Amino acid sequence: MSSKFSIQDENNPFDPKTSMMIALAVSITLGSEECTQEQTKMLKKMGLTKEEMAYLVKIVKHAQSSAVMGNAKAAFETFES
Repeated sequence: MSSKFSIQDENNPFDPKTSMMIALAVSITLGSEECTQEQTKMLKKMGLTKEEMAYLVKIVKHAQSSAVMGNAKAAFETFES
């Protein structure tokens, strides 16, 4: 089932473009190339700008970096004990 139909139901509080941007951020984070390509195509049709795309990637990069730092903290704590 495509992301467009699986995330756009009557209970979704987000507009379709925002929902698809969230889905794209997750696809980028998980490394799903096919989903990333399809969601980007849909978002382009929805009017996604290069600036919005760049900022979305910036958010994903920050979130990934935060996760890495959190995991590294556990490694250092284990090393010190």
